[in-house]
Amino acid sequence: MAVLNGTSMLVYVQSGSEGFTPIAQATSHTLNITQASRDTSNKTTGKFVDRATGRIDVTGTAEGFCTHDNELGYERLMKLILDRTECKLLFADVSSSTNNAPATGSEFYASGSFVFSSFDLSAPQEDNVTYSCAYELAGEFGLFNQ
Repeated sequence: MAVLNGTSMLVYVQSGSEGFTPIAQATSHTLNITQASRDTSNKTTGKFVDRATGRIDVTGTAEGFCTHDNELGYERLMKLILDRTECKLLFADVSSSTNNAPATGSEFYASGSFVFSSFDLSAPQEDNVTYSCAYELAGEFGLFNQ
């Protein structure tokens, strides 16, 4: 069993007709998948709760360093939230890639349509300027093996 190195998992953003671009200077990503449940208990189910599956929601976060470059950094991420842009996000294992692109034959990738729901900038005295952003599902989502 090969344990994945977190450095090998990247989040890519596609907005409009652009190709997929990795979130720049990223230090951490999260992907959260939750499923709601529905209480289907009735008088004949006894003392235990019966449940059925409900809606699925997908959210996540990204954190990174702020730099001035042309990559998909904090300035472009802020613009996506201010412009209310729906984006396609791709979560991919790039461990077998040589250029941080999603590798053909990658063991794991997931993608879906998302909106950025928050953006935070932190600028402490005599320390690195960092950002964090959150995104929420706005359409279909799927897990794939390439």
